[in-house]
Amino acid sequence: MVSIDVRSNIALFDYLMVGTITSSAHAGSIVKTLLEDHNLKKIIIGVEGGDKSGWILIDFDHFLLNLMDVQTRDYYRLEDKWYKSSMVKLCDTPE
Repeated sequence: MVSIDVRSNIALFDYLMVGTITSSAHAGSIVKTLLEDHNLKKIIIGVEGGDKSGWILIDFDHFLLNLMDVQTRDYYRLEDKWYKSSMVKLCDTPE
C-alpha cells in the first residue's frame, strides 16, 4: 500500500492511497470492516465499485482509498500518474 501526498497538485483531497486486494472476499471484508467501525463510518463520504469489480474507491473526504486487484492496479498504475507527488510506501503488496 502506498500513500501519495497530492496537496500541491489537486484541491479535491489531500492524499491518495492505493492498495492491492487479493480476492473479492478480501475486498468485501475490508469494506465491511470499515463500514462497521463507528468512528470511520462517520467520516466515509461514499463507496464506489464492488467487491467483484476489481476496484473499490472509498472517499474519506481528505483522502481517497483505492483498493484494486493486481490486474487493475497494473493496468491503471495510479502511482505512476502521481509520480511528481510525495509517495510513502506503507507496506509491501502481494505479488
